[in-house]
Amino acid sequence: MQRIKPYYLCATRLEYRGDRPPTKQYVDTLVEGLKAGGVEAIWHSAVEHKGKPLFPSKVFPDCHPQANLEAFKYLLDSVHAIGRPVMSWYPLNLGGGMLTSHPDWQMKFFDIEGTPQNPQEGQYYVCINSPYGRLLPPFVAEVVRDVGFDGIWFDGSTFSNHNTWPWFLPGCKCDWCRDRFKNDTGLALPEKIDYENWVFKQWIRWRYDILMDMWKTCVDAVLAVRPDAIVCFNNYRRRNLGSFVWNTGIPLRKLGWNCLLSSELDGCPHQADFQMKMFRAYECTYGAESCWLLTDYWNCWVPDHDPLTAIQACLGAISAGGVACMGMGVDVKLFAPILKQIQDQAGPRIQFKDGEVVEYAATWCSERYQDFGCKDNPHLAWSQWYGANELCRHMHLQNSIIFDGHINGNDLKRYPVLLVGETRCISVKQAEILNGYVESGGILLAGRNVGTLDEWGDPHAWPVLDDLLGIRTRRPGNGTSTLETVSAPDRWVTYKGAFVVAEPVNDVKLLAKVVERTTSSWDGVEADNVPAPRSNGLWVRRVGKGAVIWSGVELFGNYLEFPTPQMRRLFHYLLVSLVAPKITLDGPVCVTVNSRIRADGTWMVHLHNVPGTVYNFPNPPRDLFLHAPGEVNPVYDLSVRLNGLAVREAKSGLTGRSFSVTDNGRAIHIPRLDLHDVIIFSPSNIGMNGD
Repeated sequence: MQRIKPYYLCATRLEYRGDRPPTKQYVDTLVEGLKAGGVEAIWHSAVEHKGKPLFPSKVFPDCHPQANLEAFKYLLDSVHAIGRPVMSWYPLNLGGGMLTSHPDWQMKFFDIEGTPQNPQEGQYYVCINSPYGRLLPPFVAEVVRDVGFDGIWFDGSTFSNHNTWPWFLPGCKCDWCRDRFKNDTGLALPEKIDYENWVFKQWIRWRYDILMDMWKTCVDAVLAVRPDAIVCFNNYRRRNLGSFVWNTGIPLRKLGWNCLLSSELDGCPHQADFQMKMFRAYECTYGAESCWLLTDYWNCWVPDHDPLTAIQACLGAISAGGVACMGMGVDVKLFAPILKQIQDQAGPRIQFKDGEVVEYAATWCSERYQDFGCKDNPHLAWSQWYGANELCRHMHLQNSIIFDGHINGNDLKRYPVLLVGETRCISVKQAEILNGYVESGGILLAGRNVGTLDEWGDPHAWPVLDDLLGIRTRRPGNGTSTLETVSAPDRWVTYKGAFVVAEPVNDVKLLAKVVERTTSSWDGVEADNVPAPRSNGLWVRRVGKGAVIWSGVELFGNYLEFPTPQMRRLFHYLLVSLVAPKITLDGPVCVTVNSRIRADGTWMVHLHNVPGTVYNFPNPPRDLFLHAPGEVNPVYDLSVRLNGLAVREAKSGLTGRSFSVTDNGRAIHIPRLDLHDVIIFSPSNIGMNGD
């Protein structure tokens, strides 16, 4: 028997789970396909799709009629014999047969106005505040200890119904929840979604705590019976869920547990960069992964999947410090050639996944802003967060994600730049910390209505960051906003959406006026020739050792939804003129750069060639997982630039090939990049002037 590779070290991970106990033919075919494709780890399942055990469970007595422990022993022995770990898929919020005997354990969902509920869609969901919540930890421990799985992969890790539309009807208001909420808070559980209701806001926070308590209890139960087991939670924190992200009950917070977090890429491999960074912010021991389904036309499980998008998902995840797992519903042997291509790309690169990020910017993804600053449309916050990451990605500036829990002196000092953006919900205490961050040398970039609300979404008497930002007065802008710059590379940069005009204090440096346009023509050239009014629209203010940048336009969401090259150049100018990054790249926007330092002190610069599709209509393709006829061509003559550092030599971590070093050790020339490479070097510090 080969040594079983730990799941967290596996470069490729395959979701391939049945709905009944595995047969010998099924297992033998699976092993043959795994060996041919080279996939390093799999998930199967000890339960059917609604959570009913496929083995004779001592904890959940209502099992599948064909429940068979020996079938799983054969599966696990056979897959372990070829050195692969096997995780058990489990739907955390689906109770299987438990509701047959205990119908009062069923979740009761909140109504979303205008959307009638379908009782059939929620009939299998069981509440974790019922006795089910006490049975689940010993059950998943049983799956690991008695059946022999190497860990648990929790799907549906929510406090909601995700098999309905709209997605993720929020739960729960069953009698078990009512009793626990009353005991925990002294309050009666709210009856409807109402963001103006103080009790409802308390319920949102309480629900996060209840779900995280369930997660942690399951982690502890599994690790108690097998310390080397892996527990993974599918996290559902992604932008495409739009207004439904808060419904899941999954918070944005530091956890620091011995577990792994996962998500789903939903037909867009470019999301891997942001998702890996977000899940690394949870600070869990085993990092992050995200799932790419090997399918076409969403749930069409067919063998004609194009490997390029899956490969790009894998490379994007590894570049940002995570792993892309895969799911499929086709005989593994039919997919073996595609799996082999994916493994050939991911396998040699997994050694470069980890390391300490060479920090530059941090995007503040605030749970309070998502929940209470956007009311019932958290999509607004997620567009801004993704947009900030896209701006950094396209301009080759390292970006990380931080949460509300990172707004403290120790965590913030790691980041030269803090992208606060449109974060409206900021407490007085957080404002004090941000003031200290800037005073100590940090660069803070904020926009429009930042800090206008407190941590519960109620208005501040005076926006809590305005004194730091140098704002005397503010008013809504009129029409469409165009920034007319004073000293930036592009004279004009236009943004869509509402904007704010402010009057600054005397010590700001004005960078741009905002042109308040109310007609389609420029300065009335096709009408009365009366120029549009100009007001203060963008400035920088020195505070202590640091600086703040404020603009009345919404910088980040605009870039995601309505991007222009001028926005990228302005953003780059704003930041780099104040604090230069340690590493950047001379190269096209299609190349993503992520830099980390390994435990042995060597530096890694991931260069990922990740262009968009060449398919122009529709753009993007209108069907998830429809792989448009794109291609990746090599890019040439890239230069990795170092600031305050110098190197004598640099090489490819993949091929060992040496690269030429120029500019007194401050530039590494990359003659050609195909898909992805990792540049390895050991720098030495030099003076900022090259001394």
